[in-house]
Amino acid sequence: MKNIKKILCFLLFLLMIPLTGCDFSNGGGKIPPTGQFKLTIIDEHGYIYDKPEQQYFTPFTEIKLHSYPIMDADLVMYIDGEFYSKQTSIETDKGYIWEYTFKMPINEATLEFKVEGGI
Repeated sequence: MKNIKKILCFLLFLLMIPLTGCDFSNGGGKIPPTGQFKLTIIDEHGYIYDKPEQQYFTPFTEIKLHSYPIMDADLVMYIDGEFYSKQTSIETDKGYIWEYTFKMPINEATLEFKVEGGI
């Protein structure tokens, strides 16, 4: 029920309706007044070549990231420590690339990329 209240309050916020009585606390912190949330991307080996420059995103924004294929392994995306997806192969004029798609939730999120499998 608390999550429903937060979602409704956020939607009202987007419509610029006064939000009296809405609790925007997020783990003790406050939601930025812009209605955006921080996205942290952990890519220790630099496989993702088109990381966004900004760190804050509006909820439900679709974010697409890309890497070049890794031979005999997968580059797996985790969200907040939980498995989310493996790569999707996309054919381009210059060959194949790997694509990862993510929709920003209504809170902060951490994407982490890990190499799995291989020899």
